[in-house]
Order: sequence, then C-alpha cells, then structure tokens
Amino acid sequence: MNDLRRSAATNGRRLLQTIRAGLVDHRLRSLDIIQRAQYVNVYHASRIPHVAQVFPVPITLARRMLMAMGSFVCAGMLFKVQYSSLALPRERGGVGLFHVPDRVTALFVSSQLKVWRRCPTSLTGLLLREYAPVSMSAPVMLSDIPPPFYHFRYFFFEISYILHSLPLLRILQTKTVYDTLQMCQTPNPIEHKFPQIIWRRVWKAVHAGYLDTSVQSTWYITVNGKQVNQSRLHRIRLADTPLCVHCGVEDTDAHRFSCGPSADVWRLAQRILAFLTRQPPAQIIFLTLLFPDVIHYPTTKTNAVNWIRGHTVRYIFGPDEKSELGYWTYLNDRHCALVRNPRYKQFFSNFLRSAFHDPP
Repeated sequence: MNDLRRSAATNGRRLLQTIRAGLVDHRLRSLDIIQRAQYVNVYHASRIPHVAQVFPVPITLARRMLMAMGSFVCAGMLFKVQYSSLALPRERGGVGLFHVPDRVTALFVSSQLKVWRRCPTSLTGLLLREYAPVSMSAPVMLSDIPPPFYHFRYFFFEISYILHSLPLLRILQTKTVYDTLQMCQTPNPIEHKFPQIIWRRVWKAVHAGYLDTSVQSTWYITVNGKQVNQSRLHRIRLADTPLCVHCGVEDTDAHRFSCGPSADVWRLAQRILAFLTRQPPAQIIFLTLLFPDVIHYPTTKTNAVNWIRGHTVRYIFGPDEKSELGYWTYLNDRHCALVRNPRYKQFFSNFLRSAFHDPP
C-alpha cells in the first residue's frame, strides 16, 4: 500500500510538471483570457482524467495544477482575477476553467463506484464491500479502514457528502458529480461587493455567444474591477496619486467614460443606446455597461443593446486611439463581420441593423 501511495504521488507530480512545461511554452502567445482558458481545458486539463480515474491525486498537487493554469490564464494582467473564480461556470462568474480539485474528486469517486457496482467480485469491489461503513451519513466513520487503504478512506469520505445532494445512481456520472461540487464553490467575490446587482443577467450578457472572445474578455475583466487605472495603482503603491494624469480627477473605471476623447465616444454610445431603447440619452448611464443587468423586451432587443454595450467597453478600455469617428468605424466593421453569422436574425431580429441603417 505504501507503493500505491508513492505511485499516486509520483504520477501526480509528473502530471503537474507536464502541465507546467506545456503552459510555459505558450505563455507569450497573444491570447485573451477566454482563449487562454479554452486552450488550457482542451490541451492540458484533458491529461488529468487518465491519472485521476486510477489514483486519488493528492489535493496539494491538484491545487498546484489549478494555480499553474490560473497563472497562465491571467498572464500579463497586473490585477488578477482569483483562480477559484476563473474556475467557476460562466453563469456564476467564471470563465469555465477546469477546476482540478473538484474534477479529480469527481473522476475518482465515480470510477470507484462504477467498479463497486459493476464488478463486485473484483478485488477493488470486494475490498470496498469489506470496509464500507455501516452508515454513509456524513461525517462517515473511517476508523475501521486500515491506514494503508487511504484511497478507500478518501472515497468513502467524499461520497458521504456527495450523497447529500445526489442519489447513488447519479454519482456514476462524472459530470453530474463535478457540477454538484462546483455549486458548492464560493461565488465570485464581486457578487458580495455589489449584492444589489442581478448577477445572473450580468454574466449572461458578458459571455453571450454573439460576442467575440476579445470583447468577452475585456468586459469580464472590467466587471470584475481588474482594469488598470491610477486609483488601483495608488492603492498598491505603484502610483504617487490616484488622480488622472490628463484632467486631475480621480481615475476610476467610471472616469474613463468622461475623460478626454472618450467623452465623445461615450456621448455617441449614449445616442445609439437611446435610439435602441427609446429613452432620452441622459438616462443611459455608464453603470449599465459596467454591470449590464438591465434587460429589455423582446430578448433580441436586449441582445442588440448588450452587443453595443460590450463593444463600447472593448473600445474604451482597449488600445485603440479614442475618437468618435474611430468608434463609429469600429462598430460598423464589427457589425459587417457579424451580419455574416447565420444566426444573426435569431440573435437580433432587426434591432441591431436599425442602429446602423438609421444612425442616431
């Protein structure tokens, strides 16, 4: 059994080294945060199930894997989103990054349960039946399981808590177990900071399928309050003053909409959004871009409004030279590319097209 423990640790360390080496090779690639998360999930996290279904990967190694992946996803960012938040589902404020500790737990528990139920006469099945606790109510009693059988202790400990949320037959499905464990994770910290916001609407808008990943990434970083500005730099002692270097007002995310050339961009955005929503431009405030939880009916109108919101955030916080003409050209170019999408009418009906046919 000591050999089994050493084998699990050795395989876990090799897997960690392989993941780290693969991520270092691609660290300098020009990818946004959404693309980096997708790359990690497809090319590196896919290696984990081969080990986790056989050995219970030590939790310390699983956390190091998550840290390596999170560091790669946030590469180049001065203010980083928490790795645990990145690993949340998109509808809960993450980017769907592979959550290694939960995933290895789900893989091991479901694979061992399959062996126990489908091959009860195998060695593993016989040992599981022999050492199964009398009661599976959490916290389960593990004192009768000899210490060398640490992987059985791990299995019974985890499954006793999972049984509170899932029936036994559904634990055979790894994805169901993983989703259940994910629901127990702490929500994105920004949700605690602004509890009055309807966050499910915000995350749905930010991760909408009709937005480019560059727009989704910029909007996601902005909503999480991780954009670089003088105010944030001053709080971590990287700037002498929190004031804007151009106008002397405190530099915040909201200030970016009213400073210099961005002010002309924001006024045009207000007119476009007012045209779509049939409101006076003065009623369109920047908070609906930082926290897009305001919806309109029908859904296609909300989609059109959110498309403008997302691209406005991308333009204002992006590297482009800020000007009213540049912003209008940017929107037109993106819209011309979007029109070729076969689902354009399904997403927007004629709401978005009207903003370009009859410009405000």
